[in-house]
Amino acid sequence: SSGINAEDNGFTISAQGNTNTVDDPSLTICAAYTGTEEKTGMVLIEVELVTGWEAVSPESLKNEVDSGVQRVEQDDKENKVVLYFDSMPKEEKCINLELKQVMDIDDAKQALVTVYDYNNSKESASVLYSLN
Repeated sequence: SSGINAEDNGFTISAQGNTNTVDDPSLTICAAYTGTEEKTGMVLIEVELVTGWEAVSPESLKNEVDSGVQRVEQDDKENKVVLYFDSMPKEEKCINLELKQVMDIDDAKQALVTVYDYNNSKESASVLYSLN
């Protein structure tokens, strides 16, 4: 039976830290629109970064044809990256955010990734992730 998760309203989102690989560390974020509208308007994904980590040139996502990312904002004070999409499809879309560790923090807290419709913030979903 398919139901909509109570916390996920209009979207689903997942975030998976990839830090134990030979590749550069990264965060894979997958999101999809599950709401009732035909299509969404502008959608934002706000990515909090785990303390001690930062994103590596996230604006390069704008050049990846498949990413759908139209604009990227970095908030260094909040250690956050905001990704702007013209719309979010009903098929799951995944993006890969390259990361680098700048400080070794013991027991760094999990960080939050949130997706929401810019014009209808009631439609949102969020997920916590950790890096180790």
